[in-house]
Amino acid sequence: MGEGAYYAPELTKVIDRKGVEYCKIVLMSEDPWQPRGRKMVAYAMTEQEAEDVVAFLKWIGEMDLNGFPPEPDLKGKLPTE
Repeated sequence: MGEGAYYAPELTKVIDRKGVEYCKIVLMSEDPWQPRGRKMVAYAMTEQEAEDVVAFLKWIGEMDLNGFPPEPDLKGKLPTE
């Protein structure tokens, strides 16, 4: 819920961003997951455990966070071509 900070990825809307199958593959992998070179834990969950975590992530993804985390306002801040 926006608490990943600098250490961990923000997971509140991870199902919307990555999809159920991607999340299950990561959770069930026996090999460390390495997004953008950052080595993460190999959870090696069973399919049932992964489905339970996905169900939780879906549930938190539906929470009303009152606009948190906010989208950055980049209007006028990006270089023009």
